[in-house]
Amino acid sequence: MSSQGRVYRRCGCRDDETGRQLGQGCPQLKSNSRHGTWTYAVDVPNVDGRRTTRRRGGHRTKAAALRELEAQTGRSRAGIKSDDRETVAAFLTRWLEVKAREAKPSTVRTYRDHVERLIIPELSHLPLERLRAEDVERLITKMIEAGRGVVTVRRVHATLRSALGYAVKTRRLDRNAAANVPLPTVRRPEVQPWSAAELAQFLRHSSMDRLGPVYEVIAACGLRRGEALGLRWVDVDLTRRVLHVRQILTDLGGVSSLAHRRRPRPSHLSR
Repeated sequence: MSSQGRVYRRCGCRDDETGRQLGQGCPQLKSNSRHGTWTYAVDVPNVDGRRTTRRRGGHRTKAAALRELEAQTGRSRAGIKSDDRETVAAFLTRWLEVKAREAKPSTVRTYRDHVERLIIPELSHLPLERLRAEDVERLITKMIEAGRGVVTVRRVHATLRSALGYAVKTRRLDRNAAANVPLPTVRRPEVQPWSAAELAQFLRHSSMDRLGPVYEVIAACGLRRGEALGLRWVDVDLTRRVLHVRQILTDLGGVSSLAHRRRPRPSHLSR
């Protein structure tokens, strides 16, 4: 078959004696111009580097089939790899395996939670190549109707957008269906930080607690919780009154894990 493909008309009629589908051999296709539907067929590059024949039927007119054929040949010329059997669920599972090799464990855990708990239950049945912006919009609507917070909805969308961005980057898709989907607006509450007097009162109250020194270091140096819990004595220079944040303690499903910073962040101890 030519790489340019072809279009033809066929129907679902069956032979009365054998029960076999007539396809392109149905006599009504010649006598009735409205009988049957149009199909296109074209050779496309597969994900494993080989070429395979893709057929898509059900088009009511020849012009509609030709438009789809032209779109498919355009994707093939752009080097898009085709696999109409790969579902959204299968692709996302493969994407998580890639992220597990390059992202932080805490990030992968968040991605996995979004994918397995929220995205796959709604989109798993769809072929990856047929995923549309409308499908992503329905996912967002269902999450909102289920009572998911706006921040959660936006983070789940960001996970899906990142995964589909990887598909575009690796020439698996020619577009990102989640790229321009409208999202709910986050109304950020105004932050009301403690005053110096309130902070001093808290530190006095917690001074006898076993974590009192940790609270004091966090307050004095502006550390995050994971940064403070990852500190070691070797990271603290009492003479120069400087500490270096070289690692962060994170919680991965109830299991503590240390993540090392590529560039240690120095912090000066207040006097």
